[in-house]
Amino acid sequence: MYVAHRVTAYMNALEQLHDLNRLLRSKPMSIQAVDKQINKIRKEHDGLVTETVFGYEEGWWGRQRYTTKVICPDLKTFVDTKLLNSRMPETFDRSSEFTLLVADIRNRASGRVGLPALSTAGD
Repeated sequence: MYVAHRVTAYMNALEQLHDLNRLLRSKPMSIQAVDKQINKIRKEHDGLVTETVFGYEEGWWGRQRYTTKVICPDLKTFVDTKLLNSRMPETFDRSSEFTLLVADIRNRASGRVGLPALSTAGD
């Protein structure tokens, strides 16, 4: 469940960024409105990936019961590095794919398409 959760969080943020980028092509938005949307996506992503309790167990009565045990740090590290190949960092701002998309979105919103990215540090 951990892998599915991480992939889902990543793909949701990616899809939302692409949707915002497409929206900007047809509907101009202020840089402040764009930053507000980006920060909402960032907060949602980072909130989801900080969850550490995953899975369920089968009870002897045949029903699933969710566990309350935190994922083992060694298992988490293994999954992050070996299975996910470190492609889905734990924070929004550490993802190079998100960083590039955010730069493109902010440039589009400011009319700077094709120019160097505006800084998003501290936003």
